[in-house]
Amino acid sequence: MSKTGYNYCAELVKRNDEDRYLSTLFAPNKKRPALFALYAFSFEVSQTRERVSEPMLGEIRLQWWREAIEGLFGGAPRKHEVIEALASVMEQSPLPRMLFDSLIDAHSLDLEDDPVATVEDLLAYASACSSHVMKLAAFVLIGGEPCESLDKAAQSAGLAWALTGLIRALPVHAARGQSYIPKDIQSRHNVSIEELYVGLWNDRLEGAFREMIDLARVWLEEARFDLKQVPDVALPAFLPLSLCGSYLRGVSRPGFDPFRQTTDLTLLGRQYRMIKAMVTRRF
Repeated sequence: MSKTGYNYCAELVKRNDEDRYLSTLFAPNKKRPALFALYAFSFEVSQTRERVSEPMLGEIRLQWWREAIEGLFGGAPRKHEVIEALASVMEQSPLPRMLFDSLIDAHSLDLEDDPVATVEDLLAYASACSSHVMKLAAFVLIGGEPCESLDKAAQSAGLAWALTGLIRALPVHAARGQSYIPKDIQSRHNVSIEELYVGLWNDRLEGAFREMIDLARVWLEEARFDLKQVPDVALPAFLPLSLCGSYLRGVSRPGFDPFRQTTDLTLLGRQYRMIKAMVTRRF
């Protein structure tokens, strides 16, 4: 990987996805450029809605990435720092194209204001956006073919990480007129989407919020079990999961209002949790 491509991806991840950036520092030096390339790609695609003024422009941007991935796997990578970095990754560790394509397609839902109808739809979205990235990172770290234990751990860990992130980002999404709370959960708690968008915290919205937290905890426990079967060399791909428990405890505090309070952890606190997970394998 060129030094320019490496620096671009590393800096992009450091500025915008610090939890994954920190987790990458636990990987062997020779593996870090590939992880930064994967995480930079994930971030670039995830920012589609923020970079455009209307859905049609978002679809055009996503199509650019689809064609870029097609060119990457066809041996003609486009002139873009992230794509060029991924091309270097592919020379060392061939990766399944399907995971890249699914991730891009899933982010087309970000262009909708109320994108998921059911919990199952939410899990499918979270799997494509998060589990696929963990799976790709694990493939890079083991330097070989995928295996069932890695697939299973990536699926559950990715879901727990994505759900935790969506819960924490609820006020950000609401401020731009968007919600990732599935409509079936909204209906069960009689949530008013208009109240959500103006940041009106009430018992109905709190009930839906806590159901989302319970869902994330289910997948966190599943991931903790699945990770027992993962080889040590692959653990850095899953280290962000070590923060989920603290983040979920934060949003579960009595009287917590996501529109007026945060659940951020200090840099030292995040580093400590990742070190502990690497040493003890307890997430």
